[in-house]
Amino acid sequence: AAKAVSFYEALQPSFKVYQQQILKNAKTLSLELQNYGFRIISQGTDNHLMLVETTNFQDSGKSSANILLENHITCNQNSLPNDPLPPLLTSGIRLGVPAVTTRGMKEDDMKQIAFWIYDILCHKKHYAEDIQQFAKGFELYV
Repeated sequence: AAKAVSFYEALQPSFKVYQQQILKNAKTLSLELQNYGFRIISQGTDNHLMLVETTNFQDSGKSSANILLENHITCNQNSLPNDPLPPLLTSGIRLGVPAVTTRGMKEDDMKQIAFWIYDILCHKKHYAEDIQQFAKGFELYV
């Protein structure tokens, strides 16, 4: 039954619009992070996610993922190609945009998120309350 519902939703015109917004959001987030000095593996993204090196800011992927989670930004620590760090630490994080796109966020919101990621990881700032308040403007269920 779940597959039938998924296939039905994928056939709707609104799903195509949703997918296009996912691509716009991913490209914006990727470009903004690159502008802040992050290295995006594959120099960008053609899909809904990106792999971001964090060691150029002297953080492992594990510590980066943990501090972002403390600030209500969810990501995964992720190994990079030829990663010098062990799998339990990693040199990168994986970010995706479907969840925030589903909540209604657009390109300008990706710019704000990129700034928070930069300031949290590079300057060790804390935005947990700001991010929580920001997210309230994009409730999942109305």
